[in-house]
Amino acid sequence: MDAVAVPLQTEARRAAECARTKETRMLRSTSLVARTIACALSLSSVAVAAPSPARDDAQPRARALYADGQKALEAGNVEVAQRDFEGAYRTLPNAAVLLKIAECRIRRSDFRGAVGALEQYKRDRPDAPDREDVEAKVSELRKKPGFVSVTTAPPGASIWVDGADSGQTTPSAIKLAPGNHTVALKFPGYATAEQNVVVEFDSKQDLESTLHEVTTAGATANESRPENADRGTEVTAESGYHPAAPFWIAVGVTAVGAVVTTTFGVMALDKHSDYQDHPTKELYDAGKRDALIADVSLGVTAAAAVTAAILFFTSKGPAKGSDEAFTLSPSFECHGGGLVGHVRF
Repeated sequence: MDAVAVPLQTEARRAAECARTKETRMLRSTSLVARTIACALSLSSVAVAAPSPARDDAQPRARALYADGQKALEAGNVEVAQRDFEGAYRTLPNAAVLLKIAECRIRRSDFRGAVGALEQYKRDRPDAPDREDVEAKVSELRKKPGFVSVTTAPPGASIWVDGADSGQTTPSAIKLAPGNHTVALKFPGYATAEQNVVVEFDSKQDLESTLHEVTTAGATANESRPENADRGTEVTAESGYHPAAPFWIAVGVTAVGAVVTTTFGVMALDKHSDYQDHPTKELYDAGKRDALIADVSLGVTAAAAVTAAILFFTSKGPAKGSDEAFTLSPSFECHGGGLVGHVRF
């Protein structure tokens, strides 16, 4: 009986020792896992609490760029100041820097860019104490006019905006307030071209138009001015020849020269006749003087007549559709009659 009990006790001790060994190993393993988790949590808390190295580097760089921009702005170098302020904002966004960027853009007449900076300021700082002032500035900038560069083929057309003559001709850049406008292009002898344009504040756009010549018989840009129909014979661009002002000056010189030549020629002949009857030195000198004047006037008259003839056949006169015209009208008086010329410019 005792012999059987001893082996059983031995086996029980071995089983107990084996169980204790397994328990010890499990405890050690659990402790290792716990220590690992605790270490990880500790490292993560340190990482969260520590400041970002990139932010630490960005802050002094942004401050330096802002200081450089302020110095450049005070020195009047607005372009360099704007570049430094924009660099500071990119390095470390700060709403206050946007106000400096907007100031630089306004001073450089970049009103659209200034509005963009101020709008970004309102987004970055919705509770800004100066929000009303910023909104008022944006509203003011949005009223800045835009420019429309107008060109036509052919050039020289008058530019009308919203029914009023702008006083400019193509090609020109006209300044218009923001909004919708109607631009009409008028050129003598061509159909009026109209186009609607939408002008945004501080914008630039091109407006090109090809004008079409009026082909209707007798139609001109001035509707042929019917009030002039009963004022005599009008020499305009519709005639075969188009004499201009120099031609009429030459005609006038010819007419005056003919009168002077005739007058002094008759006077010279009278004095010559008197000299034949009563020869005196005074009559001789007077007759010689009148004859000389008549000869000189005859030469001038001949030269003016030749000039008038050349101008009549070579002058193109006023351009088609021009307002210039010469009108001949009959004139009758108690001592005679003739033609009266009227030049309209």
